[in-house]
Amino acid sequence: MSPTTAYSIPFLSDAIPIYIQFVAIGASLFIGYYIWSTLASERPLPGFATATLPGEDLGPKESYFKDASKTIAAGLKSHSGPFQIITGTGPKIVLPNKYADELRNRSELDFNEAFRKDFFAHYPGFDGFRASLDNPTLIPSTLRVKLTQSLGLVTNHLVDESTIALHDLYGEDRKWHSIAVKQHNLNLVARLSSRVFLGRPICRNKQWLEIAKNHTVDSFLAARDLRAQPFFLRRIMHNFMPHNKNIQQHYTDAKKIINTEVERRKIRAQISLAAGCKPPKVSDAIGWMVEMAGGKQVDYVAAQLSLTVAAIHATTEALTIALLDLVTYPEIIPQLRQEVIQVLGGDGWSKQALYKLKLMDSFLKESQRMHPPSDVSMNRKVMRRLTLSDGTVLPKGARLMVAHRFRDPEIYKNPDAFEANRFLKLREGGSSNNAHQYVSTSADMFAFGHGHHACPGRFLASSELKIALAHMILKYDWKLDESDTMPKFFENETAHMTNPGMKLMLRRRTEEISLDLDVDPDLIDVEE
Repeated sequence: MSPTTAYSIPFLSDAIPIYIQFVAIGASLFIGYYIWSTLASERPLPGFATATLPGEDLGPKESYFKDASKTIAAGLKSHSGPFQIITGTGPKIVLPNKYADELRNRSELDFNEAFRKDFFAHYPGFDGFRASLDNPTLIPSTLRVKLTQSLGLVTNHLVDESTIALHDLYGEDRKWHSIAVKQHNLNLVARLSSRVFLGRPICRNKQWLEIAKNHTVDSFLAARDLRAQPFFLRRIMHNFMPHNKNIQQHYTDAKKIINTEVERRKIRAQISLAAGCKPPKVSDAIGWMVEMAGGKQVDYVAAQLSLTVAAIHATTEALTIALLDLVTYPEIIPQLRQEVIQVLGGDGWSKQALYKLKLMDSFLKESQRMHPPSDVSMNRKVMRRLTLSDGTVLPKGARLMVAHRFRDPEIYKNPDAFEANRFLKLREGGSSNNAHQYVSTSADMFAFGHGHHACPGRFLASSELKIALAHMILKYDWKLDESDTMPKFFENETAHMTNPGMKLMLRRRTEEISLDLDVDPDLIDVEE
């Protein structure tokens, strides 16, 4: 062979164009990096003990999916400090309750980012979750500023909608009959929340109400189904999983409804201005978000779906559990009725009247204490390495949560007993009348979260619950349906929820006082 002979060494194959070969290599490197980074993010965190179910030959992830609550309880029993659980989207640090106050307002921690992986905000259909992450201040500021300032006006709209919705949903039958109470409550809360978020007429639009109800359920189920899949299949599987397909369709349908309403309002405002009049005053979240956005580009459809998911799911659960507690402890019902008659019979409906329903407020807080929505709260992601006062180091990128103490005998006397006036007595006997209100948060009681990121919609939830319950206990008798032998609760990872098929008995009664408004809420002059 001559030393001057040249060899042609192909890059991959002479039959494949060089640019395609570069694309293939680039794609391979990207996929390889994605797999490596995902595997790295879902491995246990070094330096933290990992909780498993005691007495069972299960790994950390299998323990979590079999019984997340018992896995967390085992970790709290075995460790005095932080430990980790392995969820479907990787490790999460669980901190004992003693860290709650120290963590609540730390700038190194981010609330919204804690949910990015769990709710797949970067996937099609999860637009509501993405809206919260892409514009993290819009919805909280809308609720804290605009909604809080308008609670007096909102109260009258909620009363008006409750009157109509209860007649439509729970009926006028004066004979005992059974209903699937959670489904009825879901319909009621969807109408009440939509009255505040979108106003009339959308709050009674059947297509929108179906979207509002089903999007909430489908979003959680879609996220749950994806979390159960191997990470490398999620991008493919989400296109074929029914709940994921549903939420994508919900967004498409909601866009048509909401955009039509926005255009209708623009035209109405232009007509008013052309006539030399002020545009009509708005008392719903569409107008509030436009004002708070200040001209920034916002996906208002996604923002409305985000509000819907946050409000409807949690408030429906709270109302259903409250009714279950009423029929379990029926001696509470006449006490609550008497308070409603005294307060509303004298003052009528107002924001101040809702504040005066102190026994009902205490009852709701006790119901929440006995049946918390989760074993943990204060979800955060560590954005910068954080060293706590005891030397514990929380690494950047870690996700964390804080365990509650709702049945701790060091905090609550007879913690396993349901005492409807527990927090009323604490309000009357304590130095602060506000510390033990339903909407108040503390390290001891943080079902609504704690600190800067406490649920900004809890004031609306409190108003909805009190107005709905006042109507429900004065207009109806309630009792357990003894034929319903299904479990009342079930668990989904760390969340506790009521059985969707749970039944209660009810019958229409004659209310002692009228709770209905006799004029349109838009015509009532409300002082804020």
